[in-house]
Amino acid sequence: MQYEISKKWLDESFAVPRACEAFFAEAGECELRVLLFAAARGVFDAEEIVAELNLPESDVREALAFWRGAGLFSKTRTAEKKTPQKPKEEERVKIVSSRPTYSSLDLAAAVENSTEFKSLVDFAEKRLEKLFNRAELSILYSFVNFYEMPVDVVMLCIEACAKEGKKSLRYIEKLIIALADDGITAYEDADAYFARRAEYLSFEGKIRALCGFTSRALTAAEKKIITSWKDEYKYGEAEVQEAYEKTVNAIAKPSLTYMNKVLLTMREQPRDDGERGIKKTYDTQSRFEAAVKRTKKKRGEEKA
Repeated sequence: MQYEISKKWLDESFAVPRACEAFFAEAGECELRVLLFAAARGVFDAEEIVAELNLPESDVREALAFWRGAGLFSKTRTAEKKTPQKPKEEERVKIVSSRPTYSSLDLAAAVENSTEFKSLVDFAEKRLEKLFNRAELSILYSFVNFYEMPVDVVMLCIEACAKEGKKSLRYIEKLIIALADDGITAYEDADAYFARRAEYLSFEGKIRALCGFTSRALTAAEKKIITSWKDEYKYGEAEVQEAYEKTVNAIAKPSLTYMNKVLLTMREQPRDDGERGIKKTYDTQSRFEAAVKRTKKKRGEEKA
């Protein structure tokens, strides 16, 4: 059965560049929502998307990086005069081709004339376990030539992605653009950034394992919840595990939204010592791992 958009909707439609179709398989929920917002607006900034779509700022910046890496978005600068005495320039984004494509001669010259870039190519091919074709080499060269990222920072980014099992240059490009957008160009700053990222991914991975969300992508709202647990409320594994058990007992299935409500309620309840808030417990690692094992065992029994 075939479908088509209703004619009444076509009267008030907006255009999405056909080139986007090649990236639909790679794009996640957040990337697609940002794309539609961009196509409807034409020119916009990240803050508008965060506010109107209620998405985490980090997810929005990664989505912008994804489409910039695809060559769809680029930055433009428009003057914004909120006060006549001090005009302010604000960075905005528009849909337009971005990253250049380098010729074989350009790339050959880059490898021949720059020992740093040659060492980057050797390092990248080794860590990503592949020999680059011209298109891939062009993307790699854009990291240092177009995005103007130092070679040691690019290597750090490649190393971090390789450890995550993400060996696509387009995925790596998303992080390169995110670093550039945040003004992170020094090795020390980038190292701290990826240390924080590794901590978050580790925390997220344990929660995914506990809840059995290992085979599906988390939604933007779920990632926002986990980020708030780690960065805003500083929850540990024991608190999350306790919220998980209360959630399953209440609704018979894991739900990050329900767990978040449980945790917020726990923060307001009096503790045994008369104080309000969640009481910290010890040996959180073993409690969390035990909860994961119980969950896996229960699923195995249900399948049997």
